[in-house]
Amino acid sequence: MKKTTQRGFGHLGLLLLLVVVAVVAFAGYKVYKNQNTDKSVSDTTSTVSQSAQSIKSTSDLNSAETELSNQNIDGDLNPSNFDSDVSSLN
Repeated sequence: MKKTTQRGFGHLGLLLLLVVVAVVAFAGYKVYKNQNTDKSVSDTTSTVSQSAQSIKSTSDLNSAETELSNQNIDGDLNPSNFDSDVSSLN
């Protein structure tokens, strides 16, 4: 009978191949997700830019300034709760 001296290098190769495939799959997944996120951001940006009117004169600028001043963007903010709001973001 012949004595063989194999010590499991085949299994190590398969394990290494599995790790490489997993890394490539993870990188592909991240690229795919980033492309979908970028696409939705560009769709939103194009919608906003289409709805905005162009400013061609000083009266248009004054009208836009008045409209923006009338918007209640930060009406729900309470300055006394600022520290707790910021700490809740962590």
